[in-house]
Amino acid sequence: MPTELRLPLAEYRRKVYASWIGQCVGNMFGLGYENVYLDEPMPEGETPEWKEWVLDLVRQADGAFSDDDTDIEYLYLLAMEEAGDRDVTYDELARRWMHHVRSHVWVANRAALGLMHHGLRPPLTGRCGINPHGFQIDPQLVNEIWGVTAPGLLRYAAEKSAWAARVMADGWGIEPTIHYGVMYAAAFFERDVRRLVDVACDHLPPGARFRATVAHMRRLHEQFPQDWRRARGELCEAYYHGEPAATRTIWNANLNGACGILALLYGGGDFRRTLEMCCRIGFDVDNQAATMCGLVAILTGIEGIPADLLDPLSDRAWTLPLNDRYHNRTRFDLPDARLTDLASRIAAQGERVVRRAGGRVEGDGPAEALVIPSQVGFHAPVEPAPSIEQTPATGPTRTTGENLALSAAQVVSHTDVLDEAALSRMIVFTPRALLADSVTVIRDQAPLSAWPAPDADPPLSFYGFVPSGADGSIPNTGAEAYYGYAWTAPVSVGRVLFRTGTLEEVGGWFIDPRVEVRDESGAWRAVRDARWRPEYPAGEEPLTKAPWVQYEIRFASVAVRGVRVIGRTAGGFASVATIAAFRT
Repeated sequence: MPTELRLPLAEYRRKVYASWIGQCVGNMFGLGYENVYLDEPMPEGETPEWKEWVLDLVRQADGAFSDDDTDIEYLYLLAMEEAGDRDVTYDELARRWMHHVRSHVWVANRAALGLMHHGLRPPLTGRCGINPHGFQIDPQLVNEIWGVTAPGLLRYAAEKSAWAARVMADGWGIEPTIHYGVMYAAAFFERDVRRLVDVACDHLPPGARFRATVAHMRRLHEQFPQDWRRARGELCEAYYHGEPAATRTIWNANLNGACGILALLYGGGDFRRTLEMCCRIGFDVDNQAATMCGLVAILTGIEGIPADLLDPLSDRAWTLPLNDRYHNRTRFDLPDARLTDLASRIAAQGERVVRRAGGRVEGDGPAEALVIPSQVGFHAPVEPAPSIEQTPATGPTRTTGENLALSAAQVVSHTDVLDEAALSRMIVFTPRALLADSVTVIRDQAPLSAWPAPDADPPLSFYGFVPSGADGSIPNTGAEAYYGYAWTAPVSVGRVLFRTGTLEEVGGWFIDPRVEVRDESGAWRAVRDARWRPEYPAGEEPLTKAPWVQYEIRFASVAVRGVRVIGRTAGGFASVATIAAFRT
């Protein structure tokens, strides 16, 4: 690629608008097929179409409606505008997340948000060993804005996308996001989707897992150019059924990235075919559809998006695509907006990025063009490097001294084994391989003294479902659970370490935990003046609860025959990784 590129400013703005419309169309259309086709693709003879429940949302919005595949980019746009002529910082993104995101958040994004409320800041919120879902799809569905605002700046787009992806992911979990960002940046100058796929691979880290995955998709497309079902079958076998158990989920970043690339290749640069291929191939369809349709729209312009997708309602007199309306239904304190205005503002940020990279605008009127120094990279803004030790709420707790749990006669709990039937009735985002079969895991795993290295084995979590009625149903929020230890002779206890497990969207956390001790008579009573470090975020609110974090509870040392953490649960179960007990 030449060291300096020229892009007519009017053309850039038109392509940004087309991309934003394409993302909205792909996201909304794809919602109807989200996680519908998993082991097998869409059946032969079935044609993707607007689902009626999605069209109901379009009617209610009288245009496009927000979803997590587009609304985080709106949030990021506000952060970029607030930053002005400098790059936005991790701290500014975190503040936006904590203010605007109060619902409609899942998996790695939900874990990252809980960790932010717990006191951590990016990139710790995405780091392997801290965020249990750092290998999942989340970063690749919220970060297209970094590529679309970096036209022709491929290295910049790769590095900026990686930087932003670390808000909620790490390792190979961010590689599809990098690849997507580069394709978006390159699409302003390259129209061949195969070339886009290959060029983006050049910007992945050496030895990247996703580089090999993309190469595999390219081979499948070349081997079976007229048989996408055969290619999809091999994709599913390699990256779903063949995925290691600890990362095998339908939201896996590499798996869904492979689906996106395959849809793009078989779509061949045609908007409708790309959209339909995303739906036919399956898995987390609305993500792939939003990203790939936004990308293809840069190539085709708004003229390449079929009219029935721009105006899916036959009973409305819309004069602009999607009625030029973006209705916010998912984020706190984000105003509704005109799609043309949002696209114009995104393009304005792209012009700023080019200028900060050393580029310029030349010419007047129709001849006005961006002059882009294509080899420039991204330099992350200087801000204090976050560390666990410097975060008062989450600093490492002292684990020195004898862990009395190891000498306990038994682990005491409301249930001893994982209730597989109860688990099967939930949508579970955590891989089954990361869930312990027995409650004894809370004693067998070491308490947290330092955050794990990136290659460390993840801790297991025990999901203790509260036993319920004869019908086997799980109680709603409020059922009480407990975990702890019992000794045959009195021991002196004055400190407990309690580490949460992974959390699910429907529950898994204590609402109001407390520490109780068992006296000589066998009675349980709450300890007095217990001091929690950090303070526990009591209540039913899910987004303030963080996975894999440790609390230290101190109280006046007392001779006891048992100690436990007990409290009401959200969703009828409590997730725990470890509990340790010490004299002081």
